[in-house]
Amino acid sequence: MSDVAMCPAGYVYNPETSMCKKKLSDEDCIRIECDADEVLSPYGESKRYFGFCQLEGAMSINIRMYQCPDDTKFNGKGCVYECTAVGRFGVDSDPSVFYTCFEVGGEAMLEKCPVGKTFDKPKGVCTIPPPTN
Repeated sequence: MSDVAMCPAGYVYNPETSMCKKKLSDEDCIRIECDADEVLSPYGESKRYFGFCQLEGAMSINIRMYQCPDDTKFNGKGCVYECTAVGRFGVDSDPSVFYTCFEVGGEAMLEKCPVGKTFDKPKGVCTIPPPTN
């Protein structure tokens, strides 16, 4: 599900603050520039938003906007979790997956717990969740 952001006349949307800001110059209005050699394109200087460029016909380009999940950043190729420490780190949006970091500053590996288990953040391992009443 996506959200549509509408700003009043004379304002532009700022994806980093999720708010409208007064348009002071043409540069304030961010545009996606699709490259024939790249499917994904950055959205201005944003590290969270990017465009998916799809050629439709000879000259028409369809651009779809995407947002990286929380705790990840767009690196030009996709959304990555940047390691700030070595270890395993849970994903808030899905308790069955976690990131493994082998070095600070590196890119993490996304891993999934075995079926029936969830990632226990304090212990840093997959465990059988406690029964629900």
